[in-house]
Amino acid sequence: MSAFRSCKLTGAAFEEVSYLGLSFEHSLLIGADLRGADLGGLKLVNAKLFAGATISPRQAAELVRATGLNVA
Repeated sequence: MSAFRSCKLTGAAFEEVSYLGLSFEHSLLIGADLRGADLGGLKLVNAKLFAGATISPRQAAELVRATGLNVA
């Protein structure tokens, strides 16, 4: 597993990044742009770590679907 530990990633733009197996312990992502990233490995339980970051409507729907909820 790769990790970003205690990193300040505020305002960073993530493109072509997959979150599968990544850890963001104690990192700050406020204002980060995650719209170009694959969030398939991100679990909503860890979403608090990404507070203030920007994702696309499609990514938001994918995160919610991963919980088993239906998006209509």
